[in-house]
Amino acid sequence: MKRSLFVLLAAVLLTALLPARTAGSGGGFEFYDETRRTFSPVSCREVTVLLDGTELASPLPGLLTGGRVLVPLRALAEALGAEVVWDGAQRRAILSTADTTLILPLGSPTALVNGRSVSLPDGIGASIVRRGGVSCTMAPLRFVAEQLGAAAAWDGATSSAWIASAESAAAPEDFALPRSPGRFTIAIDPGHGGSATGASYQGVAEKEINLAVALLLRQRLEALGYRVIMTRQDDRDVGLYERCAIANTAGADIFISVHANAAVNNSAFQGLYTYHYPTSVRGSELARTIQGPACALTGAIDRGIALDNFVVVRETAMPAVLVETGFMSSPQELSRLTDPAYQNCLAWGIAEGAVRYLNTLT
Repeated sequence: MKRSLFVLLAAVLLTALLPARTAGSGGGFEFYDETRRTFSPVSCREVTVLLDGTELASPLPGLLTGGRVLVPLRALAEALGAEVVWDGAQRRAILSTADTTLILPLGSPTALVNGRSVSLPDGIGASIVRRGGVSCTMAPLRFVAEQLGAAAAWDGATSSAWIASAESAAAPEDFALPRSPGRFTIAIDPGHGGSATGASYQGVAEKEINLAVALLLRQRLEALGYRVIMTRQDDRDVGLYERCAIANTAGADIFISVHANAAVNNSAFQGLYTYHYPTSVRGSELARTIQGPACALTGAIDRGIALDNFVVVRETAMPAVLVETGFMSSPQELSRLTDPAYQNCLAWGIAEGAVRYLNTLT
C-alpha cells in the first residue's frame, strides 16, 4: 500500500483560505461528548469531500473543526474498500482491510493501527455528530485515508478535501497557491467541435472528451480566481485561426488547447504529451509546468514535451501549449479518458501547472 501522499497545507491556511461556509452552532451540528453523554453545539465549517474527483456520498457533509477535516467514517472507509464493524460495548469503530486493522474509540485522542497505539493529529478523534434527525460517526479524514492506503490534500480555494484512493494515481506533493489570480486571463481551447469530430473510437468522438476536460479545467481555474475565456463552450465548429483570434483579442496571458491522441497502428500505446511551438521559450516553460502535474495527478505515462507547428500554438500571441491527454486508440486509456473522475484529475493537473507557471510572472 506504499504510494505517494499529498502534503496537506498548514493549518493556518485552512482557516485563512476557507470561504464563509460556516456551519457553527447556527448550522445545527452537535457533537456527542463521551464523558458527559450529551450532545453540544460545536463551531465547524462544511467542506466538500472528493474521492478520485467525485463527491463522496455520505449522510452528513465533511466538517472542519479544530483545524482538522472530519468525514463520515463509514462512507469514507467503505468507499476505500474497508469493512466497518461497530463495537457498541466499547463504543469504537473497527475498520479492516487485507493488511490493516484500524480501531477508533469514540472521543479518544489515540487509535490502534494493527495493534499499535497511534496519537491522532491534534488529538482530534472520532465522534458522533448529528444535525436534525441525522447522526453518524465522524473521524479525521487524513488519518483514516492514509491508514487505508489513500492520500489526502486540502484545497482552500474551493473549501474542499481531495482524496486519491490507492487505485488512483499519485499526486503532486502539494497544490500551488495562486498569486494575484485576478491579474491573469487564461484561454482554454477544447479541440475540434461541430463537424470536426477529431479521433473516434468505440463510438466516442474526441471532441466530446476535449470539451468535458476543458469545462472542468475552466471550473477549476475560475474557482481559483482566474478570468477564463473559452474558444468554444459547446459542440460547434470553430476555425483554428478563429481560436487564436479569440485568445489574442482577449489579451490572454496563456493559451491551453485540450486534445486526445490516437496511434492508428498501435492500440497498446498510451501516454500524455504537452506540445509547444518550437521557438517559443515561454511556451516551453508552460509546457514543462503542465506536463509534470498532469501526469502525476492522473498516473498517465509521461511521454514528455514535444514540439510542433500547430496553428493554435504558432498564431497565439501568448505562451501556448497543446495537451494531448491520452490515446483513444488504446482501449484502456480510452476507458480512463471517458471517466468523469479521471477527466477531473486531468483538469486539476493542467490547472496546477498553469498556476505554477503564472506564479513565476508575479
